[in-house]
Amino acid sequence: MEYLNSIGLPYEFRRDPKYGLCLVIRGFTLPERYKPRTVDFLVRIPGGYPNAMLDMFWVFPPVACARGGVPRATNEFTYILDERRQRFSRHMTRWRPGIDCLATFMSAMARVLENDCYDV
Repeated sequence: MEYLNSIGLPYEFRRDPKYGLCLVIRGFTLPERYKPRTVDFLVRIPGGYPNAMLDMFWVFPPVACARGGVPRATNEFTYILDERRQRFSRHMTRWRPGIDCLATFMSAMARVLENDCYDV
């Protein structure tokens, strides 16, 4: 909660019948390489979190690379919380139970996003 309050964006926790507890961050800004740049960012919160690892995220609306093309590993769409969301298949390389949390996940995903959408 401390991290979520620090980023200054509206967020909510909602439960999806199929995917369980989800965190939706509204108005999340992606790097300049993407269009659109502002999305709703969703991450599933697994049972056992924070000991259980966060994995992948979804955006709405769907995004593309600003100069054309599609970001790698984003061709799957999933209905979560009654919206068709674009899945970013991005994974932590490691998870330290009791140490890593949403803040470390978001930091790692920000680094990954900066390296996606190479100029086409």
